Amino acid sequence: MIAGAYKADLLADFRGAVEKAITQGKTLEMFRKDFDGIVAKHGWSYNGSRNWRSEVIYSTNIRTSYAAGRWEQLQDPDVKKFYGYLEYRHGDSRVPRPQHLAWNGIILPADDPWWDSHYVPNGWGCKCRVLAATKQDHARALKDGLGKAPPSPIDPKTGEPVGIDKGWGYNVGKAAQAKYKVLESALERLPEDIAQALLGEIEARDKEAAKVARRVRRTVQKKAAPAAGAADDIRLWKKVGEQKGSNPGGLYEAPDKQRYYVKFYTDENQARTEFAANAVYKMLGVEMPELALRDWDGKLALVSRWRTDLKAMKAADMIVHPDDMARIFHASVLTKNWDVVGLEFDNVLVGKNGRLVMIDAGGSFKYRARGGAKAYEAAVDEVKTLRDARMNPQSASVFNAVFGKNVWLEREGAEGLLNLNKAEVKKVFERAGFAKAEAKDLTDTLWKRRQALIDRYDLENRLVPPGFGKHLEEFKKWGVTALSEQEATDSIPLIVRERFEQYIERMFGKEGVSALQRWFNEWSGSSQSVAAGLVKQWTEERLGLNVTYHSGSKGMTARNLARTHAERVSKASKLPRETLFNLLDAEFEFHQYYLRRLHGYEEFSVVREMSKKEMSRTFRNGKYQYGTATCTAYPAGTYRNTEALEITARVEDFIKTWRQGPRYMRFYHAGEYTGKEALPDAGKANGMAEHEYIFLGRPREARIIKKNGSYF
Repeated sequence: MIAGAYKADLLADFRGAVEKAITQGKTLEMFRKDFDGIVAKHGWSYNGSRNWRSEVIYSTNIRTSYAAGRWEQLQDPDVKKFYGYLEYRHGDSRVPRPQHLAWNGIILPADDPWWDSHYVPNGWGCKCRVLAATKQDHARALKDGLGKAPPSPIDPKTGEPVGIDKGWGYNVGKAAQAKYKVLESALERLPEDIAQALLGEIEARDKEAAKVARRVRRTVQKKAAPAAGAADDIRLWKKVGEQKGSNPGGLYEAPDKQRYYVKFYTDENQARTEFAANAVYKMLGVEMPELALRDWDGKLALVSRWRTDLKAMKAADMIVHPDDMARIFHASVLTKNWDVVGLEFDNVLVGKNGRLVMIDAGGSFKYRARGGAKAYEAAVDEVKTLRDARMNPQSASVFNAVFGKNVWLEREGAEGLLNLNKAEVKKVFERAGFAKAEAKDLTDTLWKRRQALIDRYDLENRLVPPGFGKHLEEFKKWGVTALSEQEATDSIPLIVRERFEQYIERMFGKEGVSALQRWFNEWSGSSQSVAAGLVKQWTEERLGLNVTYHSGSKGMTARNLARTHAERVSKASKLPRETLFNLLDAEFEFHQYYLRRLHGYEEFSVVREMSKKEMSRTFRNGKYQYGTATCTAYPAGTYRNTEALEITARVEDFIKTWRQGPRYMRFYHAGEYTGKEALPDAGKANGMAEHEYIFLGRPREARIIKKNGSYF
């Protein structure tokens, strides 16, 4: 609700602007342009500054809308089958609410009454989230005292549970669903005349409910008359244009002068495929043609409303629409559309409104663009093949340029996947006319591909500490383009690192800079040092990883030893432990920033050289796992151990990289030196160097590359 905006037409305009921001993925600055226009149109005199007021409207509606959709996802039977619990996660607010912080980590059954009042958001500006959790997660939470609903006394000042702002003590997901489900049930069974009378009443009272009601009635009418589509009687349509593209068809004009392109596929299931793919693209925020499936003299026709406002583009034109192309990329990966931009860059056009429009998604799911069959499986190889110039030069020329200019855009373009609803996806395939078993198979495969993409981009933030991102936006100001391997060994890392140190000095003072340098130099001497203990405890508390040491802990548990070391660092530096952890948060985010520019979202390889004893203890069933945080090297051959593994890793697996110059670490050992920095004395003696990484102790795929002292 917008406090102070009482006129219905003003509210309606704001609702439209908010809906556009949500469905089209508009930024706050883009929303503010709509805000200014609405204020000027209605002469609205509001409280507070323009930036503050517009952000309240924008962020509140975006967050509550997302939270309502997220609730619907979490209640999906297929989700609850594996994740029957929900976890409360505190957001990354600069000034956290103490009560919200106290709820962080609470894990309860998905149907626990506590969620009726404590489901997020729980106040103005609240950034808390709720994630799916397993029975095992709940068992761990019970041990930590976070597996039962805490007391929820009512605050007499607000009438809400303590810690929740006035008016926010309800579940936005349940509130969003309740009245619409009642509406749908009623409108599906009412006779047409009574339904129309009810629609009139709803229209006058609730515009959002009216949209739902009209959609339900249209669905009912389509079921009653499945042949009804773009116009009443196709026998009266006149053909005014010839076939376009590789499939038979033509341009037709209806009696009302509206034109439609009619396409016929040899295999009718490909028509159904394009119809379904069109709907999925729309769900992900891509603008698509209006399509209908029609019976055409006994054949199934795909009918699309003809648009005269669309203009052809070249690859260079597409690149200047990065947000649209990022969404198109992920919709194409999800639907396995290899022909995304077209052989002649003719599948994506631009409208007068400046938005890109996909006009042909016929090469999706189990069909190639020209009708050949292809497999539709769970693996999302298209994240690579659509960017491989040897396999798909057209799409590669566009997407490599788009994501090369901003590596984070690849993840941002995938965020719409979180808003998909499996039941709605299944309905898409059923409406397209697929047999029940085929619709289920397509839905299940699409859902596996969706999860693979969510995992690839860690869209649920499972691999980073709570509150991750508070420094990242500042770092992005230094550059967001992809870095090459050559740039990673030239001067760029040093320049970026100097900016980071200037940032740390502004945030934590000079002692913060010297502390970070000292800690990691100690680590490079020994990963069992006192400073290493601090880092290990940080990984345990921030990331939930078990603390370990290479050669035991001399009578103490590894966890207690790490805590003892952390206390010693705190005492010596005269800084509270939370400040030390905040410094490590910033260091971790800096390396996530730097490594993301170097590796993007692709996995890469590092080498761990070790003894036979360590190999037998840490490498099982093709996976390596050892230590809270472990050193790995690049390139291979930098140590004299007899055994070595090549470990497949991702950016989120690292807290630190030493690819940033000798002044930051002691990191020179035997191995081929490839950098350009001046070598310290030890390095000059060997003429060699290594680039080292601190690897977090998660299980990762690995393979043996050295055995009994020999590489193979």
